[in-house]
Amino acid sequence: MNSRLFLTAACLVVMLAGCSGAQTDAAGDLVVAGSLHVAGTKNFRIDHPLDPQNRMLLHFASEGPEPFNVYAGRVRLDDSGSAAVVLPEWFELINADYRYQLTAVGKPGPGLYIASEIENNQFQIAGGAPGGEVSWEVRARRDDLTMRRLDPQVEMDKPAHQRGSFIDPVAWASD
Repeated sequence: MNSRLFLTAACLVVMLAGCSGAQTDAAGDLVVAGSLHVAGTKNFRIDHPLDPQNRMLLHFASEGPEPFNVYAGRVRLDDSGSAAVVLPEWFELINADYRYQLTAVGKPGPGLYIASEIENNQFQIAGGAPGGEVSWEVRARRDDLTMRRLDPQVEMDKPAHQRGSFIDPVAWASD
């Protein structure tokens, strides 16, 4: 079923207000012309790649032209100024195109570098001060089965039934 539901933000609020405590599942796209404000978070759920029939992963939204997942943490370097960063066991199953960022904490770390890229859900940092601390971040393009099926595009033509109209007509109204 490939349905699409277009609602104004006000209509969505009225519709959902009548659902007190009810859980609603919908298939297809939901397009809101206006701001969507949530008391919680924007997130996505996918079937867990290691146990898709019984578990799921929940990730929180980050805005950008590509669907990215962001992982971050801190690690203490060993006596040689190195450390292994271990990522979740499912990391490589849902991510691709890794981008790294390292920041020395507490003292300069001009020699910090990625000694080995992600393989078997871990990567190696080197070149830091022995015993130093490093804040690390990995951004990865979301590449799970759902994203492969959806093949999201940054730029696209409007469907025939939307051509000649605006998602937000107020923004395009002439003064």
